[in-house]
Formats: sequence, C-alpha cells, structure tokens
Amino acid sequence: MINSRSILNIEDVLVDEEKYGSHHDDFMALANLSKELNPTSKYDINNLLDIWKKYRKHNEKQNLNRTDPSLFSGFKEIHGLQYLKDCVEQGGVFATYHYGDYRHVPVEIVKSLDLNENNSIDMVVDNESYHSEMSLTLWKELKEELFIKFIVSESETSGLKLLRKLRNGRSILLYLDGNSGSGDDSYPAEVNHISSRVQIRSGIFRLIQMLKKPLCVVLADHNDQGEARLTAYPLITISKDNLQEGIDQSYEIFTKNLEKSPHLWRFWFRHHKYVNEWNRNSNHSEHKIHWRNRNGTLGVDLSTGNIYKI
Repeated sequence: MINSRSILNIEDVLVDEEKYGSHHDDFMALANLSKELNPTSKYDINNLLDIWKKYRKHNEKQNLNRTDPSLFSGFKEIHGLQYLKDCVEQGGVFATYHYGDYRHVPVEIVKSLDLNENNSIDMVVDNESYHSEMSLTLWKELKEELFIKFIVSESETSGLKLLRKLRNGRSILLYLDGNSGSGDDSYPAEVNHISSRVQIRSGIFRLIQMLKKPLCVVLADHNDQGEARLTAYPLITISKDNLQEGIDQSYEIFTKNLEKSPHLWRFWFRHHKYVNEWNRNSNHSEHKIHWRNRNGTLGVDLSTGNIYKI
C-alpha cells in the first residue's frame, strides 16, 4: 500500500486508493466537493475526480511549505496594495480564507507595507493552530522577525484583546472560514456557499460595526498560469443597518473565487460540519458507490455526494 500522505504523484496514489479506499479526511473532501458542486450541473463524475486530484496535490504542496516558508517562491502578482495601506492606516481588520497559498497572506501584508513593531498585525487563530504554529520553528522565527503576534480565539479574554487592539489602532487578521471563537456564537450568521447555506461566526463583524472599523478581504489564489496571486479588495464598512449585507459581501468575494478554482480551498474535508442546508439533487432515485473510505465501511455516490454504509 502506498503512503498517500507523503508523496505528490497523485495518480499512483489514486490507483492505490481505488483498491483500498481513501483516508477519512480525503474521502470526506471528495463527498463534500461532489455534494456542493453537483447542483450547479457543471460537473460530471470525471470532472469531480479531477478537481479532487488537484485539491489533493495542492494540499500536499501546502504541507511541504508548512515545514519551510522559503519553499514558497512568492506571489507573482499583488493587487489592491492601496487597500492594504488604507486598512492599516485606519486600524481595520484583514479577513482571509484558507485558500491558495493562505499561510503567506499575513507575511506578505507585513512585508509589502514594511510594517514594524509598532504597526504590525496580530493574527487570530484557534488553540490547535496556535500550538501547531509554535512547533514550526522556521515559521515561528519568521513571524517573530515580522512582529506578527497571535490571539487565541478560544481564550476567554480573546474578545477583550481584540477590542483593545482595535481601539489602539492596531490591525488584526483572521480566517473567516476558521469558525473558531470563545464559546458558542449567540448570533451566528448564515451565508451562501456555492450551492449550500453555511454558518459562520458573526462576532468580528459586530465588533467592527461597534468600533466603526473597516474590513479588508485579502485572498490568495492563482492566475491563469497557475502562479500565486494576492488580491486585496475594497474596504467594507459595516453598520447596524447593513450587518448581514456586509457579511454576505465579504463571503461572496471568497465564493466567486471558489467557483473558479474549487481545488484551492483547504477545508473541503470539514465543510459538512458548517452546512445548514444542502441544495439537494433530487433527480437520482438509485445510488451507486463510486469511491470508498479506507476501511471500506462507507461509500460515496459522486452523482449526488451522498454517503452510504457498505
């Protein structure tokens, strides 16, 4: 059996997995991709498998870059630099997603704007990510060099820290698809994904509404040549009257890019956990198993994305 988590030759891996099945996270990513994309009627089973292959390959490259930031050759294009500057000058919030070369987004912001100890950014991360980051020596050293600090979202004091940082004019960055925070969200927001409705936390939107701070969505994707690209979008102002509109606007930037290149999103493997409503394809009365999990107990019908016990 091939160790699919340690090589980049995805064709050899899939030959192995077609016989033995896929590990849970990879299996769930395939199921979620097919369930989300099938209602668009743009994809057949072969298209979905091709996207999944590209997703697997992209993740392996990100896993390699995770060990050493110098393995990344840099963003070949950077757009919206003025929006980055405006956000820092106004002490606003940078919002991004686990998409493309996402690990390098905060690094590029600090480097592009030549920020220093007095005006660098703070990253909001969950507890697991924080401990993981602390174990990555080269990344830890790089972020210390750039004065990038962390705020652990599950901490009971995270809200107060965010409030204090923003009031003092220091910008923060967070991943909107991370869905992490202290306790349950009393007022979760619901937004459109590609075909489903998903739940995200609304706390940061309510905080910047209260403080009258802008939000700048920054997204890492690839250009037509497959090269890394970074784009900052116009600042979003959120008021009490347009809270949901602002949330929708910040998420729509992501989903429009996601529709073009779905393989670049890291979190397909856990997407189902935050779906409130799937757009179900009701044209299939019978099911067929196209792919199995590693121990052969579950199978997915790629024409619907539905999972069955086998």
